[in-house]
Amino acid sequence: MTSAFLFVFSRPPHSSLHVLEMLDMTLTAAAFDQNVSLLLIDDGVYSLRVGQKPESRECRDVSAIFDSLEIYDIDSVYVEQESLAGRGLWSGDLGLAVDILPRSDVGALMRRQTVIVNV
Repeated sequence: MTSAFLFVFSRPPHSSLHVLEMLDMTLTAAAFDQNVSLLLIDDGVYSLRVGQKPESRECRDVSAIFDSLEIYDIDSVYVEQESLAGRGLWSGDLGLAVDILPRSDVGALMRRQTVIVNV
């Protein structure tokens, strides 16, 4: 039975292992043929920003993992519009093609899911 998983990324990419752990869970669910979507809100929007230099902080580059989402047939990546704008970013600053979603539509996205994961 296929479930609809929504993984919510709300933390910055290099402050802890949370983003890497979420990506591991995301790819694992996709590998087991689950319907997987991602939502980046708050500081999670920084995970997709181009031009990051995590090696300067001795951190693993999460952008390469995000780039592999297509291999796992994950093509539903949403970014909350207000989180993006609040951080001075726009879709051209991101390394992936995403669907920009206004905050007012986030609840409807979540109601369509079977499982929501946010750590």
